Amino acid sequence: NNHMNLLEHSNELVVCDSETCDRWDDAVVLSVAFTHGDLRNEYTLEQLVEERTFFYKFNALEQLNAGRKTSKNVIDWWQSEKVSDQARSVSLFPASTDRPMSEFALEYLMWCHKMGFEPKNTIHSDRNLFDLCKLQHIMSVTLGGVQDEPWNYHNIIDVTSTLRAWGADRYAGVDARSLPGMVYHDPRYDAALDWLRIQATAVKAGLLESN
Repeated sequence: NNHMNLLEHSNELVVCDSETCDRWDDAVVLSVAFTHGDLRNEYTLEQLVEERTFFYKFNALEQLNAGRKTSKNVIDWWQSEKVSDQARSVSLFPASTDRPMSEFALEYLMWCHKMGFEPKNTIHSDRNLFDLCKLQHIMSVTLGGVQDEPWNYHNIIDVTSTLRAWGADRYAGVDARSLPGMVYHDPRYDAALDWLRIQATAVKAGLLESN
């Protein structure tokens, strides 16, 4: 039964989403979220967000001072009506609880261990390979390479390509508006939503057997 090996050696998947101030790898990263679960289990969006998602809000000023970049387009977008006040308050506005770049890797690793999995052995994914590369750039360039990223970069898949390869479109028929509590551009919700999209597509494609 080779269906059980959906993601190489396990049915566990992590989906990452970040909120940033530019498109490129050296962008200021405002916040990041990682959703982890076993694709054979059923979760609601809220459950994933509340119980299975790691969230880290970075100090943006520290990154600006370290030479990371913002773009006018993205800053304008953050201030437009495309983004809700709720999403802005999660990621954009500075807070006394903002965290330094240097503590991210260990903090995430500790969370993974608390959740009972080893991130180096678990497939990580993000949409359009947009998010993890920025975090890797923080660790290996901005922080001078003293830290190894907590995941294995050979074990990264792209949400959009995976959905398409499994016969779905980039939103996998999951309409976010139909999910109670969805907050667009809150990375916790965006990560959990893409997690559910991958799961739904795998189920539909007959790639997953239930527990």
